Amino acid sequence: MNYRKYLGFAMIIIFSSFCSCSYCSREKNTGVTFAKDSTFHSKQLSGTIWESADRNQRAKDVEIYTDSTIIIICENYRKNVTDTIIFYYYLSDVIPSEFDFSKVGKKTYGRYLVMYHILPGRNGIMSYRQIDWIGLSEMNQKYTNENVTLQFIRKNPDGE
Repeated sequence: MNYRKYLGFAMIIIFSSFCSCSYCSREKNTGVTFAKDSTFHSKQLSGTIWESADRNQRAKDVEIYTDSTIIIICENYRKNVTDTIIFYYYLSDVIPSEFDFSKVGKKTYGRYLVMYHILPGRNGIMSYRQIDWIGLSEMNQKYTNENVTLQFIRKNPDGE
């Protein structure tokens, strides 16, 4: 029996299946994207809850992503204080010079998370992070002006 013929055919099927599965999983938010320069879709964030704890266990942040806002709940254990901050956001392939409110709540693509916090009685603050990857259970982001990576663990909506 000629096994080389079947081996080549099996390799083609496996490779084709892998390519189609990774394309579908990215579109349906069921897979992991690891490439540093990848483009992410806002639906990968919308409806998710992420938790970040600093390594010294001094604080814990929970980030709740809706289709248009990020609700960040900051718990500082040392000061026994909890703050809530709300940012509008969208994704972009470039770091914009101004925040574009027309993109908030829309399906956007990009590797930069562009955020805007409105301060009462003052001008708002725009900030951004680079998304390194979004997976099923983990996400890494970093501030573009610092070399600090933010590591997040995905939480279920019921808090588990």
